[in-house]
Amino acid sequence: MPGLKYIMENAVHPDLRLLRGKTIECISLIVLAVGKEKFMQDAEPIMTLFMKTQASSEATGDGEGDKFADDDPQTNYIITAWARICKLLGRSFEPFLPMVMPQVLKSARMAPEVCVLDNEEAENIDSENWQILPIAEDQNCAIRTRFVTMVDQRQTYILPTQFAHPTR
Repeated sequence: MPGLKYIMENAVHPDLRLLRGKTIECISLIVLAVGKEKFMQDAEPIMTLFMKTQASSEATGDGEGDKFADDDPQTNYIITAWARICKLLGRSFEPFLPMVMPQVLKSARMAPEVCVLDNEEAENIDSENWQILPIAEDQNCAIRTRFVTMVDQRQTYILPTQFAHPTR
């Protein structure tokens, strides 16, 4: 974990956003692997790093407090990391919701990208972030699903926690 923390603290150049995103992903997978009890020993510095990452990206955002720019590769990684940690911590994650939810809601509001591709283009598209649907012999409809899928997966963990106290 020390090497990953070092990357998070020092890889601050905008060209290193993908590296930071992959580092966030790696940290969150380690957190899931070690479990809640072990994670709690390192929770404060890790959560602080994640919150600093989201807060420091404010300068590259749209100026409306939404933190990440729409094209920032860290967006998917940080939301996925928050979801993993939320799943692990359960109700203990509640103090982090004010920091996490604006980015999740912004991602949910994004309009999906849709385009028509021929068969060759459809074969070369990143299938992790796109859903390809054949519509004719040599035409396919491609829908960018990254954020739709991401938010759908996260609602199981984040939304019930946020709305668990309707009287607040």
